[in-house]
Amino acid sequence: MRAAGAIVSVLNDKGNEKLLEEVTKVLKATATYDDVISEVVLAGVKGILAHLKSKTQRKVQGEVMMKHIVAACVFHVEKENVSMRNSVLSKELGISTHQLTLAREKVANMINNSSLGFVLTRKERADRVRERLMRYVYLYLKDDKYTRVDTNQGSAEGKDPVTGEIISEHMRIWENSNKEERRQNFLTSQYYQEFHADTHATATSVGVWCDVLKRVGWFVTNPTHKSCVDEKISSFEHLNRALAKVMQNKKSQLETYSGVGLMFEETLQAVKQGTAYSMVDAVCCEKEERHDIHIDKDKAIPRFLKFECTHGNCQRGGIGVRLGILFLLQGLTSDHVEDMVEVKVWADSPRQGVNKKGEQNKQRELVSTKYSVANCVMSTLQS
Repeated sequence: MRAAGAIVSVLNDKGNEKLLEEVTKVLKATATYDDVISEVVLAGVKGILAHLKSKTQRKVQGEVMMKHIVAACVFHVEKENVSMRNSVLSKELGISTHQLTLAREKVANMINNSSLGFVLTRKERADRVRERLMRYVYLYLKDDKYTRVDTNQGSAEGKDPVTGEIISEHMRIWENSNKEERRQNFLTSQYYQEFHADTHATATSVGVWCDVLKRVGWFVTNPTHKSCVDEKISSFEHLNRALAKVMQNKKSQLETYSGVGLMFEETLQAVKQGTAYSMVDAVCCEKEERHDIHIDKDKAIPRFLKFECTHGNCQRGGIGVRLGILFLLQGLTSDHVEDMVEVKVWADSPRQGVNKKGEQNKQRELVSTKYSVANCVMSTLQS
């Protein structure tokens, strides 16, 4: 061994390049066919391992392939019980000792159990469930049943969890102010059912929900109490939504209405749309052309609602005249529990702590409460 080491040392000396070249030629000329095959195969194995290792972000298939190649390299060592350290194999093959240890354990288990094969796969990342869940939470957040467009805010740019592209979404606000109820609504929604059917996975923990919501909920915020106008308009919209459900339940009785104003289908459509703008268009008289302010003759003549109609002084229009059917609805219901309807209203909700005066801290937000149909109708008419 010492003599061989001395020869290698001499051949590796900088002044003996020509001697090394001649010795290599002689060895290749005297090498057997098996030696050449072994050298070529070993070079190929080292080359593909180096190629797979050089990929900084290997895909699952590439990593599995690498693990199987390493297992094939140590198969003979384990089967014949050859005494060879992992450090020697690591230096020769150019891979880590951890990969060799894993491969040797798998190969030894296969030999001892006389099994035909084994599977070496990469463990699924811990956040894989979160990535799969993002698409379904994103669709849930865009459902008008759980969030709605906030007209007081504009658009925002963020990442689409489906395509990964930067997109623009109009800002939305939650219909429900309770964070736990938002999660429960998702778990009982069709989007969670689709997620479970497609992936056979579960994501019921609060941690997973909060993490995914933080990633994809960039365009949804809590409802804010910004002004008196905002409070009145949003309250009016929620009253309309509650009334629409009651009207659908009382459809057979309301279809018999033949009084003044809008009939059942027209009233239902106006109420279902819910917005203040649609309701104004439904209950007011037709807009009139204003030739006196038609300055730009290339444009259409501006049309406006009459001042008397919008301020309650019109004999032909207005909520009281056009929505007479609501008084019929009011008479069809009672104050019993079965005729109570759930409505969202602005209220002062208690918050932790007290202020400087020692009073309980409060925050203005939307809360759910029970209204009688009569109260709901009167609140709508007064809005």
